[in-house]
Amino acid sequence: MPQHEHDEDIERYLRKFQLRAIGPLEMPRGVRSRQLRWLAAVAVVVFAACFLLWYGGRQTSSPEPRTTSEVRSSEFRPPTRISTLALTRLAFDDSKAFDVVLADESRAMFPNMQGEQSALRVLAKE
Repeated sequence: MPQHEHDEDIERYLRKFQLRAIGPLEMPRGVRSRQLRWLAAVAVVVFAACFLLWYGGRQTSSPEPRTTSEVRSSEFRPPTRISTLALTRLAFDDSKAFDVVLADESRAMFPNMQGEQSALRVLAKE
């Protein structure tokens, strides 16, 4: 079979196809779009709740800036729980007051190392 006859067979086969008008592409609206809307609504609600919790926690635990003399006075009692943001602000604003707060917290948190039965004295005896 020569190449020429083969080309004619292909041409005859291709002539069988007819051109058609292309209609508009229709996307089904249904369950998928509703799920996306609900998912977006839930994401907005969760984001708003997280923001309110963060903002509320930030407002309740931030102390007012104090001078060094106020911190050294006997009236100063650090709150039982100081937020990280409040400690950071205090460290930037007044480093001496920050040192006093950390010293008071460490005395309350860790056992006394200078007492008769302190861990250091017990270890020193051995």
